[in-house]
Amino acid sequence: MVDQVGGHFDYGWSALPSRGRSGGILMMWNKQTIEVVDICYGNHSISWQCITKCDGFKWVISGVYGPNDDGERTNLWDELNNLCNS
Repeated sequence: MVDQVGGHFDYGWSALPSRGRSGGILMMWNKQTIEVVDICYGNHSISWQCITKCDGFKWVISGVYGPNDDGERTNLWDELNNLCNS
């Protein structure tokens, strides 16, 4: 599937597989324009620390799969809060 989506680009990817009936997460980036310097996997998220190659700008992006269960949702917010504080 990644090859079908990525086409002929020089790309990288990271994935969080589905758990039970929940969906998984697939994130891709163009290696020619973005350098991913760190990948953090949570129970419901993938986060990247990135650098844009043309200007050296540093940034973070997260892919999130939000659970329906209140307790799991609280865990997700804790997960994202810890990421922001690190």
